[in-house]
Amino acid sequence: MPSMHVLCLEENPSDFELVRAVLSKDGSSCELLHVRFRDDFLAAVRQGGWDVIISACLLPDLDGMTALAIAQEHCPGVPFILFSRGIGEEAAIEHLKAGATEYVLKEHSARLLLAVRRAIREAGERKERKQAKEQNAKLEEQLRQAQKMEA
Repeated sequence: MPSMHVLCLEENPSDFELVRAVLSKDGSSCELLHVRFRDDFLAAVRQGGWDVIISACLLPDLDGMTALAIAQEHCPGVPFILFSRGIGEEAAIEHLKAGATEYVLKEHSARLLLAVRRAIREAGERKERKQAKEQNAKLEEQLRQAQKMEA
C-alpha cells in the first residue's frame, strides 16, 4: 500500500502518539500531521492532499461535528474518522448521520488501522466509479455528435 497521508486533529499528545503507533504497527508508510486547534485544522484541510482525517470529538476550540463540517466543505470525499474515548451512542450516530465515515473508540484502538484502510479503499472505489461515469457520459456525447454528423 502506498504511503497514507493522514491529518490527525487531536488535543492530547499521548493520544496522537497512540494514533501514530497504531497506524505504523504493521510497517505501513504513513505521513501524519498533528493539529490541535481550529485555525491549524482549517489551514491543513485547505492545503488538501489528505487520504483520511482522524479527529477527536472534544477539542479546545472545536468539536467533532464542527470539524466534520469544515472537512466536508474543504475536502469533500476525504474519509473522516472519529477517534474518541466515548461520546455516547447517540452523539456517535449523529456524527455518522452527518457524514463521518467511522467511529472508533480509543479503548479499541486496534480497530483504527482497519477502519483507516477500509475508508481509504472505499473512497478510492467511489472516485473510480465517478470517473468511469464521467467517461461514459463523455463517450455517449461523442457518439451522439458522430450520429448527428452521419445523419
